[in-house]
Amino acid sequence: MTVRAGLASRLTILQLQSKYNVADSDLGEEIARALSAAGYYVISAFLKGGDARTNETVADRLHCFNFSEFQLKGLWRFATALKLYRYCKDNNIDLIIAHRFKQIHIADIVNRWLQIPVVGVVHGLGDYDRSYRRRMLKSFLGRQWKFVGVSQAVKTYLMGLEVGATDSNVSVINNAIDIERSRKSFLSREKARKLLGVEDNSLIVGTIGRMVPVKGHKYLVNAIQALVSDYPSLKLVIIGDGRERESIERMVTDYNLAENVILTGWKDNASRYLSGFDIFAFPSLSEGLPLALLEAMSAGLPVICSDIDALASVAPPESVLVPTKDSDALARGMTELLSKSCEERAAVGQLALEYLSNNHSVEDFRREYHTLIAQLLEPAR
Repeated sequence: MTVRAGLASRLTILQLQSKYNVADSDLGEEIARALSAAGYYVISAFLKGGDARTNETVADRLHCFNFSEFQLKGLWRFATALKLYRYCKDNNIDLIIAHRFKQIHIADIVNRWLQIPVVGVVHGLGDYDRSYRRRMLKSFLGRQWKFVGVSQAVKTYLMGLEVGATDSNVSVINNAIDIERSRKSFLSREKARKLLGVEDNSLIVGTIGRMVPVKGHKYLVNAIQALVSDYPSLKLVIIGDGRERESIERMVTDYNLAENVILTGWKDNASRYLSGFDIFAFPSLSEGLPLALLEAMSAGLPVICSDIDALASVAPPESVLVPTKDSDALARGMTELLSKSCEERAAVGQLALEYLSNNHSVEDFRREYHTLIAQLLEPAR
């Protein structure tokens, strides 16, 4: 029995993501919320990890394929695509929304057989720097795919690749979050700090993100080393995991920062710990439009981040912007915020929250996705 039994009048959308309960899941939730409310039948599907916890999603159905990492690589990806194709056929999928490169590539293989509209959501800069990926992108665009960049910086990047990206096949829909829902998810300050293993009297500079070189974590550690003598209660909390972790751990050991740097590893619903931070730091070398930054603003945190276009165009005016790969500038920026009183930092954080409310409306986000999908599916109706 297919998921559309008794629902023949409703068009079905499959939203394809990598793994359940990671940062992109929040974005997918908002898309599902918009499309379900507009009358579409939405299946949120994940290639790996998780289980079908349908009560935890706003989509009409959640499906986890639980493919292994091995099944998503090389030629095995075609066998995976065949299984996904059969799922789409069995469930009468009318349109696929695919997030990030791997899911986009698999959706492309499926679509060569299905011939249905596909929307590829590109979350970051650099996804198509490799020549073979650019050739794929050119092929997608040549077959009238629609791509969405999560910020103007992402669209500019895609169009600069000279592979056929134009205003007609690439749109910008800025990432957004449901501020009220985000704030309800936060732990109390005391509980967040307890679970992070940090004393109540500590000053916490925190960040959330994959531990990979592009996130710039090593520059944060260098900055903390320069500040601990002046701020002995200062802690750096990094929530996330990845291939850079061993390198960061060696830095922490070499600099004798075991008491000052806390690496929590990957955590479910990482944003709920933001309530335990005093300052949010985001020293990335490259970004699309990170949800973690928007979530930090929803928590009313003062922000220090890199001055790259994708962040500078989003960060509130009161944020501290610093050049990439510059630990000294990071230290000076942190000092600027750490030297403020608790009340002054709270005031800066409140301005960040107000800026988020005025400039990243989740209602606009939902409306723009609904409009895009309606245009693509109008012939099917």
